[in-house]
Formats: sequence, C-alpha cells, structure tokens
Amino acid sequence: MLAAPGEAAPTPGPDCTDAPDDPFVGFVAGRDGIDRVDLPGDGDMTILAGITNRGQIVGKTPDDDGLGFDGLVGDRGGLRRFDFPGAMATYAHKANERGVIVGSANRESPNIGAQYAPGTIGYKLDRGR
Repeated sequence: MLAAPGEAAPTPGPDCTDAPDDPFVGFVAGRDGIDRVDLPGDGDMTILAGITNRGQIVGKTPDDDGLGFDGLVGDRGGLRRFDFPGAMATYAHKANERGVIVGSANRESPNIGAQYAPGTIGYKLDRGR
C-alpha cells in the first residue's frame, strides 16, 4: 500500500470488492494483488496515469482548495504533490526510468486538456526543474 508518509489505510483485497465506493480510486496491481493509492482526504479523486519499471507512479490528485489538481509522483518513499508554477491544474502523465516526468498544466482552468479548457500546455519535469 502506498500512502502519504506517516499515514496508513486499509488495503483492498485482490478484487477490490472491499474498497470504499469512491468514484475514482488510484491503484497499482502487481503480483501480490492490488494496492489502493491515495492521500489522506483525497482518495476519491486520485487518478494515476503511469508507472515505471522501478515502481515510480505519476498522476493527479485534488489540490488543497478543491478547485484544481496537483501533480502526483510516488514511490516506496511515499507520495508527493507538485504544481506547475501558476497552474490551477497540474497532471503528471508519464515518467521514465531516470525519473523525468512529462505532463499537462493549465493556468486558466482545472479541466486539463478538455476541448472547453483552452490554455492547456505540456511540461517536462527533470530533477525538480
């Protein structure tokens, strides 16, 4: 189970039948079953988009004010949020084996990439820059 450092939550069984009835639940499936992935208070909208062979995951989760999204990156050390500077919404789509992340961000709308959300841009995050 991946959770924010210092936090623990129940892990659903292999078929996720005991998972809460959330509209969106992030998860990682592997040889040992399915692990739910969420941050405290945000589990109902954690969306994962990619995973590397080393187990680094990327995606998005609601930001603190609930009006947009933060990018999400995680590994065995826990989950971390990040924002594209000035963006209402940041979404991490993919990561490579070196930890370089590519994604989308929007400074005008929380609806990244939607046809009704002009202003979506792409970014590359490499070593924190």
